[in-house]
Amino acid sequence: MFKKYVLVLTALSLLLLTSCNKVKNNESIYLSIATYDRDSITLYTFDVDTKQLKEHETIKTFAVNPDAIIDPKAHTIYYTERHLLGDKSEVRHNDGDQVYSYNYKTNISIKLTHNLINGATLFKLEDQLLILSKEFNEYRIALNAYDLTQHKQTNLEPNLDISFRTSNLNPITNEFVTTAISETEKDQKYQQSETTNLYENTKNKLYTYKDNQLQYVTETAPGTIKTIVINDSYIIYHLLDEVDENKGTYSQKHIHFNGYLTYHRTTKETTPGIININDPNIDQLLYLSEDQTYLICTYKENKKEDISHRGNIVKYNLVDQTYETLLEFDTMFPKDYLYIAIMKK
Repeated sequence: MFKKYVLVLTALSLLLLTSCNKVKNNESIYLSIATYDRDSITLYTFDVDTKQLKEHETIKTFAVNPDAIIDPKAHTIYYTERHLLGDKSEVRHNDGDQVYSYNYKTNISIKLTHNLINGATLFKLEDQLLILSKEFNEYRIALNAYDLTQHKQTNLEPNLDISFRTSNLNPITNEFVTTAISETEKDQKYQQSETTNLYENTKNKLYTYKDNQLQYVTETAPGTIKTIVINDSYIIYHLLDEVDENKGTYSQKHIHFNGYLTYHRTTKETTPGIININDPNIDQLLYLSEDQTYLICTYKENKKEDISHRGNIVKYNLVDQTYETLLEFDTMFPKDYLYIAIMKK
């Protein structure tokens, strides 16, 4: 469990608090936004600098867990599609959600993977696609890198006990951050719950991937990591340690910890908050600027009172704790399933 922390303003925090409040953005990024509606995915881009939303292409696809990202420079969409060996109604003939590339300028679609099941989460890191997905005959979620120039797929962690979870990509520093749990520890927790009536969470391991190297970083306290972001100085994540107690006819939840934590990559210390900032309305973390002056994130005002509100994408000033709304989700995309990725222009 977490002990109580004494909040101490670091030299960096003091620098941020006393610096000019105007946030500069010299990092050219855009949002890749995919909306899913029944059997199709529509791709949009949102330029963070110009605040321009552009609709690109709609592609027909059928997938259990649809996902897609767009690279306008390459005129290419990377997406998941159910690979059917038979009729859609005959599930036993399906071999899973595979990853495809579609060049909407040449109208050519290419199947990239052949051994995935149950959907995939996609990230584009330079000339690679990073893919989180289950594979055939495996229970865990694997992490693969697909080389788009060599057309080669590599499993980055062959240890079947390591199952990857919440991840994110920093396209400016070309670094990927991911979380993982032990399948063995998860099974042990489940077996223990049959006698204790308490299902407790496993610990998480943090990894980074850069320059074709997957590196272990640290281990976190037990809980579920809901969202995560990285830059050269910090890894920031939201940890929820919620324990279910079986009461027979119902279950009761006990929350041991629910909040953001900051891992300092130089000192290897973990401190509460988003670099000592605690704003309960910050939700999903998308991007942390290299100078730590701003976040791109979803922001839910009064989110406890209105759980249906998905929040807006904002540029959150970490210097004076104000924000600028970039996209209003409930207005622009009122009902659609959304997948958002940060990309480099």
